[in-house]
Amino acid sequence: MAKSEIIKPGYEISYLVHPDFIKTRVAGEYQGNSYKSAVTITSQTVYEQFNEQTQTTDIKKSELDFEISCDTNSKAKLLSEFIRREMESHRPILFTALLPYDNKVKVFEDADHFLNLHSQKK
Repeated sequence: MAKSEIIKPGYEISYLVHPDFIKTRVAGEYQGNSYKSAVTITSQTVYEQFNEQTQTTDIKKSELDFEISCDTNSKAKLLSEFIRREMESHRPILFTALLPYDNKVKVFEDADHFLNLHSQKK
């Protein structure tokens, strides 16, 4: 699959995310493609939907994975720790991206952006 890059962003979407899960990825290569380190935040939205056939209200969930790229594995560790602290403090995380594709969202801001924010809070 060919890698695509944005040439001219005509729009971007701001996401205010309450993370439920965090996963780190180390840099590496898979099937001839190189990957940077990354931190993926998964967020769930739980909602009710009436089921006409059973005449009851179902409780469903929708998940999105937000991937933040990192230059190094050590930055992925620092970013993961920062996000964990934000989660423990019940603070949402704000970032920009495009529309989801396959329940995945590539975040425009990288690890340095969030780590710089963290250092400004001190």
